[in-house]
Amino acid sequence: MISKRIAKLGAACAFSALIVASSHARADDNSALLDVLKAKGAITQAEYDQIKARQQAEAKDSTQKLQAAEAKAREAEAKAHEAQA
Repeated sequence: MISKRIAKLGAACAFSALIVASSHARADDNSALLDVLKAKGAITQAEYDQIKARQQAEAKDSTQKLQAAEAKAREAEAKAHEAQA
C-alpha cells in the first residue's frame, strides 16, 4: 500500500516536470514567433515587451508550482517511509 503511494507520488512529480518542460519549449517557440512579428513590424515594441513580461511571469509561476509539488512529494515520501519503519 505504502509503496504504491510512493510510486504514485513519483509519477505525479515526473508528470509535473514534463508539463514544465513542455511549457518551456512552447515559450521558446513563442519567443521566436514574437521576434519575427516584431521584426516584420506586426507588433510594436510596447506590445512585444508586454507579451515577454507575461511569458516570464508565467514561467516563474510554473517553476514555483513545480517546486511546491516536488516539496510536497518529498514530504509525503518521507512520511510514507516513517510509516513503513
